[in-house]
Amino acid sequence: MALLVTDLQRALRDLFEGRPHDAEDKPVFPGGADAAGKKWADAYATYAAAAQAGPTAPAPGSTAAGAIPLATALRGAFVSAAEAPAASALSALTNAMQAAFVSYWAGVPPIAFVGPSVAGKVTLAPPTLAALLLSAFAQGVPGPGAAPPSAADQAGAIAQALHTWTQTVVVTYAPPPGALSPLT
Repeated sequence: MALLVTDLQRALRDLFEGRPHDAEDKPVFPGGADAAGKKWADAYATYAAAAQAGPTAPAPGSTAAGAIPLATALRGAFVSAAEAPAASALSALTNAMQAAFVSYWAGVPPIAFVGPSVAGKVTLAPPTLAALLLSAFAQGVPGPGAAPPSAADQAGAIAQALHTWTQTVVVTYAPPPGALSPLT
């Protein structure tokens, strides 16, 4: 398998549309920053589980285990944005989200990768996500007289930003002498 931006886009669209709906077919949105952080983290970890780096893939359970601290970090991102002055809220959000996703891949311990007779770990998750997210979030602000984008459009922009960045994450795997590979 490989990373599929459409999987992430679908999960984010469902989140933004409040799916699955309740018994009365009404949308169900996260009840606060904790729940939102968990839903975002679960969506990303499910997407990330399909990553490949050369002959390796994430070790079983490692992306799901990484979702727990990612959810906490994303919760913090949402809270810090909500508490920031309006003029700096978007910057606070995108910088905190960047830190959360970098830590997801390259934190302590980094996501482990395994393959036939090889093992590896993430050795680089570049701090370049904030600008991509800033651009994606800006697409959700309609111009004068324009209709706001749909949940699907916004999910697509954010998923593409995350996907583009995720493909810059690098795994080093061995047996010696070792090799580097970006995620695909």
